[in-house]
Amino acid sequence: MHIIRKQSPSCLRVCLLAVVIAIATCSVSFQASIAAQDKESYNRSLIEAMYRLDTGYPDKTLAIIHNHLKTNAKDPNLYYLRGRVSLQNRRFDKAIEDFSKSISLNPMHKYAFESRAYCYLQQNKTEQAVADFERVLEIDPLSQELLRPLRTAYIRLGRDKNDHRKLLAKNPLHKAIQLEKAGSNSEAMRIYDDYIAKNPKNFAAFEDRGNLHYYLKNYKKALVDYQTSIALYPMTGRLYFFVANCFRATNDIDKAIANYDMMLLLTPNSLGYMFKYGKVLRDCGKFAKAIPLYDRIIELGEGNADAYRGRGDCYAGLKQYKKAIEDYSNAITMASDPSPDTYRQRALAFEKLGNKEKALRDRNTAKQLSQ
Repeated sequence: MHIIRKQSPSCLRVCLLAVVIAIATCSVSFQASIAAQDKESYNRSLIEAMYRLDTGYPDKTLAIIHNHLKTNAKDPNLYYLRGRVSLQNRRFDKAIEDFSKSISLNPMHKYAFESRAYCYLQQNKTEQAVADFERVLEIDPLSQELLRPLRTAYIRLGRDKNDHRKLLAKNPLHKAIQLEKAGSNSEAMRIYDDYIAKNPKNFAAFEDRGNLHYYLKNYKKALVDYQTSIALYPMTGRLYFFVANCFRATNDIDKAIANYDMMLLLTPNSLGYMFKYGKVLRDCGKFAKAIPLYDRIIELGEGNADAYRGRGDCYAGLKQYKKAIEDYSNAITMASDPSPDTYRQRALAFEKLGNKEKALRDRNTAKQLSQ
């Protein structure tokens, strides 16, 4: 089973913005009217618009949107983004207008429904909010993050707080997910295939089916589903992570790295993604590129022992043994249960600097910890 879901710019984010402008993604854009050679750059511009919004520059987001509306007025994502700007500015009526326009163009746009629901809550229109939250669950049963506001709204309306379970019981995607959990992958795949044939604009469904393909090691099919999901909605960081994993599984490291970079632009504070990406870079010998990831993790102040260890490995790979020793030492100090392997790595670094006594001491400590 493979079911996964659900500030100010740092130096890493600024660098990644330069990357997103410079590199090509692997997805195609939603609009058939866009020329083939412009599809990737179009998606990148939407990602930049989201980035600008999330980092406090809504005017730049609006500039990108207005430029694209001249030629791509049927793209639901443009209205969704503009609605997000209005929501951020607490202009709820204007936001609702744009989210409704987005929904009219893609009735499966779960983020437009979800955002409109929050607008309705701000206006005390609880019934409308509940209807939109329920629609999100119909589109994507894994949207567990909205259950708390939905249950609160149910109670406000005098309904049972678990009324959403009635919806899930009739939902084919929910059934497919439960079948996956039970190991009935063939039946789950059949349901996904039938559902997607009838609902080809549901980007969440393509993601779910892609996850199952990936679990079954059908990496090419998984890649197609993930890229289709991105084509419909190119602003979800985890989709680029999944695409990158597919390319890594098929040994296309350059495309994997390009998509990991896209992921980080959209999810700059995701420690889990950063750690996994850092390991990929270490494994393929791209130590210099991995170091800023570990810098960022250390800056966030979480997972420092593992981050120091990972960065130490990078410095060792670059033959910067003094820095490696410093990081290994920090990892040992911060770890509640120091790894014997960290001592072994530090011993190697000491040995490279000619300090055989300290190297021997670390090897002995590692041997004791391994017993």
